[in-house]
Amino acid sequence: MLERSLTDDTVFVPHPKKENARIFWKRNLCDGHSSQCYMLPVLDTMFVRKKFRRCGLGMQMLQDFCQSFPSEDALGLSCPLSADMEKGNEQPRLWEVEAPGDWTQRVNIWLKIQLEQTCFPK
Repeated sequence: MLERSLTDDTVFVPHPKKENARIFWKRNLCDGHSSQCYMLPVLDTMFVRKKFRRCGLGMQMLQDFCQSFPSEDALGLSCPLSADMEKGNEQPRLWEVEAPGDWTQRVNIWLKIQLEQTCFPK
């Protein structure tokens, strides 16, 4: 286990050759992408360097991910999700998943948000 400061960016290992990865960067190339094997297309890891956060890059990656699989009825996002990732217009298609993403390991993200808001109003 590497010891690092909480202010340091997380280091990611390269993804396996048989998997797809999208890398967005601004000026400097960002670190690689890590993934697990799932039963549906899953966006497992998103990483945006601290100095480029809060600029819409995460939503841009989510939109690109959804557009990459137009014929899929279900797309997964591994948890935990940030609050900003729980927004968007792909509500019926996006599921929070645990590997390998079988139906018993999926929760519809938008249904989960609605239930949390009903049970725990602000």
